[in-house]
Amino acid sequence: VWKYTAIAASIALLIISSLLFYHLNQAMDIPDVHVIATAGTKTHITLPDSTSVWLNGNARISYPQRFTGKNRTVNFSGEGFFEVEKEKDKPFIVNVEGLQVKVLGTSFNMYTQPDSDLVEVTLTEGNVGLFKENNNSMVADELLSPGQQAIYNKQNGQFSIHNVRSDLYL
Repeated sequence: VWKYTAIAASIALLIISSLLFYHLNQAMDIPDVHVIATAGTKTHITLPDSTSVWLNGNARISYPQRFTGKNRTVNFSGEGFFEVEKEKDKPFIVNVEGLQVKVLGTSFNMYTQPDSDLVEVTLTEGNVGLFKENNNSMVADELLSPGQQAIYNKQNGQFSIHNVRSDLYL
């Protein structure tokens, strides 16, 4: 009888320990990383997925210490150049003042300033989808091809698309 009681107690202890370990790991909030480039400098960072980002002076980016879930999401302001690592099943999303830029693997420049009504996205390689803040669908408001620049007006929600020399934005 004691033998079966000891086995049952061991199994119960193992189950409770596993559930507690799982719960504690899920409950831990890992703080985001915040990077601000010093005025007049360019700062290079590598994100947890191996995406490279070059921040121009005063640019800011925040991102999780590791990307979990279905997306790789960062918050950004200022000017920066992104070389996004391809992950077919995990889109890379840049949130910037009323606009989301969604990509799977590409290179682009982004420019915005807090005191400006405009957000510029210039594509050098790949494709990107531009989604307004209130667009929760899978269909982008605008799609860019290499050599195109989108200027988004935050006040009126309008895009203007231009062809540019994308090599000037590298």
